[in-house]
Amino acid sequence: MLSGPVDSQIEVMEQYQLMSQLLYSSGLKLNGLTLSARGSWELTLNESMQVAVGRIEVVERLQRFIDFFEGQSVAQTVNISSVDLRYDNGIAIKNGREELAEVAIR
Repeated sequence: MLSGPVDSQIEVMEQYQLMSQLLYSSGLKLNGLTLSARGSWELTLNESMQVAVGRIEVVERLQRFIDFFEGQSVAQTVNISSVDLRYDNGIAIKNGREELAEVAIR
């Protein structure tokens, strides 16, 4: 699924091809790519993981995430629901697994 502003189809397709190649070796599949009207990139990986990349240093930020992802075990990455790469020197990760708390009443 590719989307973007009117007349951005060539840019979106080129970015899709580049990002797909970068992600391939890490086992991540690019299922969706969106270019916002403001020029910000958002990805959907492995059908459920949302990744906000931003407008600048797109390839560098994506490579930072790939390096992180490859350094983790499958158990650590399986529940990642969203990733925010719009930081200069880090990333933010949201775990999609819900923490359930039980309350016992007597």
